[in-house]
Amino acid sequence: MLAAHSFSKVQVFSRQLPPEIWIVVLSYLIDDRMSLKVCAFVCRAWLSATRPYLLETVRIHNLSTCTEIDASIDTFPDIARYVREPHVGPIEWTDSLSREEYIRDVWSCCLRLLGKLKGIRKLSIDLNSERVDLAPEDIQGQLPALLEGVETLVLKDIACLGGLAALKCILLACSRLSHLYFHQIHFADEVAPYHRYDATANHKEALRTLVWTGWAEYYPSAELLSWLRHGGMNFSPSRLGFKGMTEGTWDLVHAAGDSLEYLSVDLEYSTSRPPTAPAFACNTRLASIDIIRFNPHAHGAEGMLSVLSNIGATNTSMRQLGLSVVGSALTRMSSDASIWREVDSHLARLARSLPALVVTLYFYYCYYVDDHSGKIIELVDNLTLFREARGRLSVCWSATREQYLHAKAVDLKLMCLPDVDPGLLGSL
Repeated sequence: MLAAHSFSKVQVFSRQLPPEIWIVVLSYLIDDRMSLKVCAFVCRAWLSATRPYLLETVRIHNLSTCTEIDASIDTFPDIARYVREPHVGPIEWTDSLSREEYIRDVWSCCLRLLGKLKGIRKLSIDLNSERVDLAPEDIQGQLPALLEGVETLVLKDIACLGGLAALKCILLACSRLSHLYFHQIHFADEVAPYHRYDATANHKEALRTLVWTGWAEYYPSAELLSWLRHGGMNFSPSRLGFKGMTEGTWDLVHAAGDSLEYLSVDLEYSTSRPPTAPAFACNTRLASIDIIRFNPHAHGAEGMLSVLSNIGATNTSMRQLGLSVVGSALTRMSSDASIWREVDSHLARLARSLPALVVTLYFYYCYYVDDHSGKIIELVDNLTLFREARGRLSVCWSATREQYLHAKAVDLKLMCLPDVDPGLLGSL
C-alpha cells in the first residue's frame, strides 16, 4: 500500500520536475548502488524521460566500469546513441596487474568502446600524470574509425609513452577535431620510432580552439606547437589560450592571422616579449583579450605590458579587454605605482584608438586583503580611463572565498581551464 502510494507521488513529481532536475538528483546517488536499489521505484517513474541526460556524459575510472558499459551496449544497443561525452580517468587502480599495465588495459578498453559510441562529440582524458601509450600498437590501424566523431578533445595530466609521435597519431585520427585542450602534457623517456605509428593527415575540419596549459618552450612541447603552426593540422583558430607566452606561442598567434577572435594569456608562467612588433597587427578580427593573474611585482608584469603595448590601431574589432589582478597587488600599490602608471597609460591609449573597447578589471583573492574595497576604489579613481570614459570601464571582485570559488570559472576567468566549455571562451 505504501509502495503504491509512493509510486503515484513520484509519478506526479516526475511530471512537475524537468529531466534536468532529476539528473542533478541522480548525481548524488550514482556511486551508491544500494541507494539506487532502494529508490528503484523512482527510476521507473522518470528513467524514460531522463535517459538522454543520464547517459550524455559517461565517466570511466576503472576497467570494470568500462567493461560493464561495453556489455550494456551489447545488450541494449539503443543506449549508445545517447552518449556524447566520455570522460576517461583519473584511473583507480584495483587490479593485481602492475599499475602501468592496468592503465594500458583501461585505455585500450576505452578505445574499443568508442567504436560503439558513434554519437560522441567530446572526449576528455585525465590520467593524473599516469604513463600511457595513447596509440597502442594493437589498435593503431583502427584509430581513425574509433575517433572519427570527436570534435572536442581534452588531454589533461598525461605522460605520453611513445613520445610525440603517439600524440600526433591521436590528433590526426580525430578527423573532425575543432577544439583542442592541452593541460600539463608530459612525454615519458621511452620514445618509439615515428614510423611505428604511420600517422597520415586526415584532418577534415579547421582547428578553431587551442588552449595550452603547460611549459611550451621545452622539447617536445615546442615541437608539437611548431608542428601545428606549420600545417600539421588545419590550423585556423578563432580562440587561443596560453599559460605564459613564449616565442612558440607568439608564433601561433601570428599564424592565426585574421581568424583569431579571442585570446587568453595566463601570467602564472613567464611571458616573453613578442619576437616581432606589433605582434597583433595581422590579427585584424581580434575582438577580446583576457590577461589573467596579473601581479605588478611578479615576473608577468613586463609580459602583460608587452601584450598591451602591441594592441594597436589595426585591431579595430577589439571590443573587450579583461585584466585579472591578484588581490595581493593591492597591498603594494605605492611600491608598484610606476607599473600601474604604465598600465594606465596603455589603457588610456587603447580607449582613445579603439572607441568600442570596454575594459573589465577582475580582482581575486581580495578577501585576504584588509580594506580591499577601499584600495580598489583608490586604484580605479586614479585611472585615466575612469576619469575620461568611465562608462567603458567595469570592475568586479570576490569579497569572500565562497564568491571566489563559485565565480572563478565564469565571472573572474582565472584560468583557461580545459574543462571549461569552448563556448565560454567566446561569451565575452
